[in-house]
Formats: sequence, structure tokens, C-alpha cells
Amino acid sequence: MITVLKDSYPVARKEHKCMFCGHIIKPGEKYHRQTLVYDDKPYDWIMDMDCDTVFNFVVDVMRFNGYDEEYIDEDNFNDEIWQIITDELNISKNDAFNLTHHERVMIVKEHLPELKKTLEKEKHEYYEYQKKLLYFNNMRYRHQHGELNADEITQYKKEYEEWILAR
Repeated sequence: MITVLKDSYPVARKEHKCMFCGHIIKPGEKYHRQTLVYDDKPYDWIMDMDCDTVFNFVVDVMRFNGYDEEYIDEDNFNDEIWQIITDELNISKNDAFNLTHHERVMIVKEHLPELKKTLEKEKHEYYEYQKKLLYFNNMRYRHQHGELNADEITQYKKEYEEWILAR
């Protein structure tokens, strides 16, 4: 389990390197620093403000797509950034390959408002699908156990067929 001991946004007094994208944080620039404990070992995690801006969105996308690990490291983060720019923003893999990690993060940051809207729409559609699926599973169960009358069975079958055809 990860424990956050300290979470701060200091101004750099010396150069640091973002642990997600490798961008150099220069003296005078604000950055995000966390002191964490993982497996009983403390360490500092540093990210530039661009990665900090897109981090929560990337985590949200990863969780929505089934990622359930406790932590997100630079490989997970950069893999998800890659997926976002090639799948959602339709940047060719060849063009994406020629970009630095930081340039990819900047593209996601630039498109963040529209990406958030798309994710919320996808979540809504997914939850609506799950609700409908639960409804039909409940109706099927009731049908199998003789709890529906003939009209309800006809209505259930009609709704189910319409739902399947609409997908």
C-alpha cells in the first residue's frame, strides 16, 4: 500500500527531472513533489506541472478501462498517454513515435476539456448499458421462475429485441 507522507507544490531551486515524462524542471518553475512510502521504503516522486495537470484524467481513464493496480508508474502513465493520442486524438503511431513523452503529454493537456467530455459520455453510456443489462437479467430470471404474466413476457421480449437491434 502506498502512503503519502507529504504532498507539495514547491518552486524548484535546482533542476529536477519529471519522473513521468522526463522533462527537465528548471530553477524557478513550480512542480509537484510527493514523499511516499511503498513496501516500507520512502521515496520522492516528482512531476512537472504538465503531467500534474493530466495525471488525474489519465488515472480516471485507466480505472475506467479496468486498471486496478495500486500505483501508476511512468510506464503505465506513458502507455496510457500513447493510447489517448493514437486512439482518441487519431495521431498516427508514426507521428506519435517521433514525439517525446513530454510533447505527448502537452498534446493531451491541450485537448483535455474535450477528452474529459468524451470520457464522461463513455462512462454514461457504459452505466446505462449496465443498468439495461441488469434490468433484462432480472426480467429473464423472473420469466424463468414464472413470475411474469403473458403481457409482461411479451413486453420484455419486445424491449429486449429492440435493445439488441439498437446496439
